[in-house]
Amino acid sequence: MKYMRVALFVFLSFGAFAQKRELTLSESVLQQYRAFRPESLTGFSWIPNSDNYVYVSDNYQTMYTTSAKKNTPETWFTIQDVNKALGAELYNFFGYSWKNATEMFLTDGQKFYLFNTQTKTGNVVAELGEKAENGTLEPTTGHVAFTIANNLHVRTAAGEKLIVTSNEDRNIVSGQSIARTECGISGGIFWSPKGNHLAFYQKDESEVKSYPLVDITQTPATLMDIKYPMAGQGSEKPRIGIYNIAKRATVYISPKGAKDDYLTNLSWTPDEKY
Repeated sequence: MKYMRVALFVFLSFGAFAQKRELTLSESVLQQYRAFRPESLTGFSWIPNSDNYVYVSDNYQTMYTTSAKKNTPETWFTIQDVNKALGAELYNFFGYSWKNATEMFLTDGQKFYLFNTQTKTGNVVAELGEKAENGTLEPTTGHVAFTIANNLHVRTAAGEKLIVTSNEDRNIVSGQSIARTECGISGGIFWSPKGNHLAFYQKDESEVKSYPLVDITQTPATLMDIKYPMAGQGSEKPRIGIYNIAKRATVYISPKGAKDDYLTNLSWTPDEKY
């Protein structure tokens, strides 16, 4: 028995040693989010008021459903199935959200659709237009906030168009990410839990220098300027606007310290008071 234990220890040690190898610089840098990315479920979300959940394939083309109790995923439908039902041209399931346990919102950035997962039917609930960007749906009310150039707008569920900001100075930018998307910032529009208020980032880029980039998506290529705060040069001055949908009024919060301090991790309390 003693010799068997020694042999087993040597075998396990050799197996553990054999699996180790030194990564190349290319692998450690270029493959950290590819070959060596952590395992996860893409596009995971719980179906409201249930113990069922969904996730999508790596290319966002297929949606799977399963339960926390049985954990045996089944193919629910594909983006092609949804497009056929809606008469749409959605590229994938990226950015979907739930309205309730049977209906989900889908968008291509310009149009927002409501799709019934049981009847496999749906319709367009909002259409923003070609110039609109950063469309953000509030699922409770159906309102959609979006930007056109440097200003922020809202299209209500009833079809009313609200102008939240109307700055003619292009250096004043509302509803977009600030701080070059550092500090975990990934957007500039934040609906309150019940959709009564809209918080948004606003940045004053007057002191930020412009730098030219080449737009190779056009033929011939063209130059376009972007604002980029190089180290040691002027930075943007951020603040947060809070728009009251019912009152059509906005109040602003500015940094307590320096005018160019970070304002990060913006979120709402459940009661919408803070």
